[in-house]
Amino acid sequence: MPRGYALIGDRYHNSDYIRTALKRTLVEGIGLPIDFTDDYEALSADAIQGYDLLNVFRDGMIWPAGYGEKEFFWPRGSVTLTSDPPVPEEENASAAWMTKEQGAAIKRFVESGGSALLCHNVTCIATHNTDFRSVLGAATEGQPPVREYRVEITDRDHPIRGGVSDFVVTDE
Repeated sequence: MPRGYALIGDRYHNSDYIRTALKRTLVEGIGLPIDFTDDYEALSADAIQGYDLLNVFRDGMIWPAGYGEKEFFWPRGSVTLTSDPPVPEEENASAAWMTKEQGAAIKRFVESGGSALLCHNVTCIATHNTDFRSVLGAATEGQPPVREYRVEITDRDHPIRGGVSDFVVTDE
């Protein structure tokens, strides 16, 4: 029986909702057992050996010194974080997490017949890892500003688009 390995979750994309969605669609939906992890350091050739599907649903950044936020939004307003004694100031810069060896392991996995389901924001990984970029076939230049897009349905007779009208969506 085929099996999947899923590396999920990052600062902006919580592992819980990703795991829930993938369990509903892949595990329960088509009966594909998946081992989930958010431990990006564990990704290696040995870790994915014996799997048929590799799913990566996380961006390419980690924040080694933390996010550096002292204030965040709470449903009833803004909350300021304080510490006594004060926490020393540290640069809150992001860093790439995927190593050259990890990118090479993914490339070998796919070239050896493994399947890769590379979701959403993985194009950020491809900007700094050439082996991963060669598997994905793309890299991001960043996110455009949020704006409205008009979606025009050109083939209304297609079974998937039957009954769908043109619409406007707000997205990046």
